[in-house]
Amino acid sequence: SQILNLWICLEALLITGKGTHISTVEKSIKLVVTNYYLKERLTNLHDLLQKWDSVKLSEVIDKLPPEWQEDDELSTLALIGLKEHENLAMELLAEMDDYPLLRYKFMRLVREYQKPKTLEDLKTRFEKKSSYDIRRIYRTRNKIVHQGVLDNKSETIVSVAHYYLDTVMNAIIYNRIVHEDINSI
Repeated sequence: SQILNLWICLEALLITGKGTHISTVEKSIKLVVTNYYLKERLTNLHDLLQKWDSVKLSEVIDKLPPEWQEDDELSTLALIGLKEHENLAMELLAEMDDYPLLRYKFMRLVREYQKPKTLEDLKTRFEKKSSYDIRRIYRTRNKIVHQGVLDNKSETIVSVAHYYLDTVMNAIIYNRIVHEDINSI
């Protein structure tokens, strides 16, 4: 019943126009989840840097142009994604010698976010994964509705469906609060 309820929630939130239910839900989720995933990676790195050394991070962020200081994700993106701020990123990295995992995570995002092709590949890979997951949830929903069949993997599919519904809800709430660009659901 959880799978059915989660699917109904996704349909209720995402189906607004033409197209099949599965294609509309899939298209919407790919857009929301992929963008949320890329943003969430920046947020996670910023949080780790903040916990590591908030004073040093603040010092480096204060050296960024004002338009990049407005938001935590923007400042992190400027540090890892823009070549013109490479010296500031190196300043942070020089302090991370005793923290190899943080250094690795920082450099991994630099490699992924500085090259448009790598970033596009990452986005495409995540879109394919979310598309596959949505279709899997829908197939399981159909088996339950039309055949009354539950397989032994339904617990995993429930957690995947929860992830997508939670991500969509978080994106809606975030956009309503921060950007005020959602008036109703």
